Amino acid sequence: MTHVRAGVFGFAASLAGLFLVACGSTASSGPEATGGAHQQASGGSGAGASGASSASGAASGGANGSGGASAGGASTGGSNAGVGGFTLGDSKTEACIAYVLAVCGRQDECSGSTGGDCLRVSNACPDLVFSPGATRTVATLQACAQAYQKLPCEQIEIGPLPDCVTPGTVALGAPCAFSSQCASLSCAGGGAADCGTCVPSAHEGESCANGELCLGLLSCNGEKCVRRSGTPSTGLALGQPCSDAGGMYCQSGLRCDAASSKCAEYPTLGMPCADTHSCGGGKSYCDIDTLICTAFPGEGMPCGFDGVTGEAGYCLEPFSCDRPGNAAGVCKKRPSVGQPCLLDPSTSLPALVACDAAARCDTTQSPPLCAAKVSQGQHCSAYADCVAGTRCICSSGQESCDGTSTVCGRVQLKGQPCTAVGDVCHPGFTCTAGVCEPRDSQGLFAAECGP
Repeated sequence: MTHVRAGVFGFAASLAGLFLVACGSTASSGPEATGGAHQQASGGSGAGASGASSASGAASGGANGSGGASAGGASTGGSNAGVGGFTLGDSKTEACIAYVLAVCGRQDECSGSTGGDCLRVSNACPDLVFSPGATRTVATLQACAQAYQKLPCEQIEIGPLPDCVTPGTVALGAPCAFSSQCASLSCAGGGAADCGTCVPSAHEGESCANGELCLGLLSCNGEKCVRRSGTPSTGLALGQPCSDAGGMYCQSGLRCDAASSKCAEYPTLGMPCADTHSCGGGKSYCDIDTLICTAFPGEGMPCGFDGVTGEAGYCLEPFSCDRPGNAAGVCKKRPSVGQPCLLDPSTSLPALVACDAAARCDTTQSPPLCAAKVSQGQHCSAYADCVAGTRCICSSGQESCDGTSTVCGRVQLKGQPCTAVGDVCHPGFTCTAGVCEPRDSQGLFAAECGP
């Protein structure tokens, strides 16, 4: 029987050995507060907003497990109100979540990412920071949550940790599931089903040839810890000197102008884009023929060709590029309920045409047709199947389940109801007397490494 990891309960593999993965990454191990940095969007060719309205080839939804957490409202009480958009109390689980949201959110800011699902990264709470050997307390985690929100991006990247990130007591070579357990703050190899080992941490320029884990957002390249290509070091502001080759990257949304070697805005509608091949402002794309930032074409107009890929696909929202066979394509309305969504009418081959915002692509029909979104508590196959405010998750609350057991639901926090089908407690909570209450432990270290 096929099993899937669904919604927020898809246990991030990266949590296996680390405190936290940079949100959305799937690195399997790493030191505390590190691992799998997002590729930052600024400072490189094609990094502007030209693709914002490109609908050509957009699939109608992700695979099972692509959905993120969708908490059904704020939980009650707490001294961490507003952290990550949630109100969190003083339990171990909530303090852990507050810490994860703060670090993950700051990593997103510093790496120029906007698509991370930080609540999902907290699936291993409270064990992430309260497993045997860890020395954290609720108070230190809450202090860290505040500290990380103001931590300089340079520090986020190269790895020096705030004093509130206290090392564990587990020695090098000993079993671990999370980096918070280790005296080195680095656990390699742990995960949802594996026991890891405490290993040394390495700073920028130091060797990583013998299993050492690089700090911060550093990566191991050529047996040394180096800054990741494409990630910002200091998040340089508009007008500041920069150098992509030298690793002096601009803030997200800015580019390093080749002529002035200073951080500049991307060209916008009507401006030349020969140097950037990308446009900012979200209203234009870099036309391949004119190399001018050109307005997205509307309904019935030929799809726009860009200067990055040289392919058609740009259309004004909510239209998409309809390209039968090898034709250039015309901007048309996305299919609605009852209309075909996956087949190219001229070739009968999958075209991955997205349905409009009110519909999903039902591939159980032949040919596949756009159908109404699925309501909470009803069976789903993908994130895009579900109505707004819900995600495709396991109805049991388990991390994974067989594909027939997934429903559109909400992830609930402390004090929120968990009796309705689809109202599922975050893994750090248990459903008690009809509401979600925090756990002291999920028993993850014991499950992975034994008693």
